[in-house]
Amino acid sequence: MPELSFGIPSVLGVTFTKEEVERFWKGVGQKVGRQSKVKEFEKLFGRYSRVQAESILKVLYQQYFERDLDDVGRKFYTPYIQNFGFMGIMWVTYHLLQSEEMSKKVSRDLGKLYQKHLHREPDPTGMVAYDKWIRFFGKSGRKYVERHIKKSNEYGAKH
Repeated sequence: MPELSFGIPSVLGVTFTKEEVERFWKGVGQKVGRQSKVKEFEKLFGRYSRVQAESILKVLYQQYFERDLDDVGRKFYTPYIQNFGFMGIMWVTYHLLQSEEMSKKVSRDLGKLYQKHLHREPDPTGMVAYDKWIRFFGKSGRKYVERHIKKSNEYGAKH
């Protein structure tokens, strides 16, 4: 498993000092002291059973991809959530949001909204402006973007 860096939790709204992260990960991967680091991590962030981890993954896949969890995702991500608890959920969420599948979905969803309301492809400015709304907030983000497009001068001129 890749190690969890302090940059990922800070991106998702949880902040640790560099010293806290370095202190925690110091020695991880070495045989001596590994068990105590794992126990410290479990105490801070919890652990989940396989069933709990898969349930969380199912929710994440529905929220972000609007589809069922597949076997590849189940096999790859379940251990992260099981072993790293809350931090594992954050790590998995970060990777889902940055995935190629998510990028394609955002592009497709934004393209559909632009075609439906503005009868054109999204421009680079629109992609940048609306990408995060759809990427992070899924259906709610699409509704926000749609309302915003409908309030635009361009929409008013075309309808």
